[in-house]
Amino acid sequence: RLLRRALHPPVTSPVAMCPATGEKVSGAASDQTIVEELAASPQRKYFMVSGKGGVGKTSLSASLGVKLAMEGHRVLVVSTDPAHSLGDSLDQDISGGKPVPLEGTDLEIWGMEIDIEAAKKEFQAVASSPKTKEQAEGFL
Repeated sequence: RLLRRALHPPVTSPVAMCPATGEKVSGAASDQTIVEELAASPQRKYFMVSGKGGVGKTSLSASLGVKLAMEGHRVLVVSTDPAHSLGDSLDQDISGGKPVPLEGTDLEIWGMEIDIEAAKKEFQAVASSPKTKEQAEGFL
């Protein structure tokens, strides 16, 4: 489902757009979409999508990941949402805290849902070790 939507995206907005009117801001550099602009650079990039519940963070993240993969980027889409809705969006089980190649495509794209409780315990174990405390003190 997601891959079909990415292959046939809806009409996109210009890079520079007035939030109030939706019109293109005069003097904008190009008519590229934001995704096209992001995909144009071969440099490694990290994107964090955040917002209140129900605003489309998971849908945007999954769609952006697929589009960037289609443009030739290696992509890992990660979710820390305990609801594990990224796997639902991708129609695949990506739980377990390890990158999982997405099925149904030859694109270089992986998905991963982090188990927050397990990650928290792992962090606490590492943070409480004597070696970690020495390293932290040496850093400060």
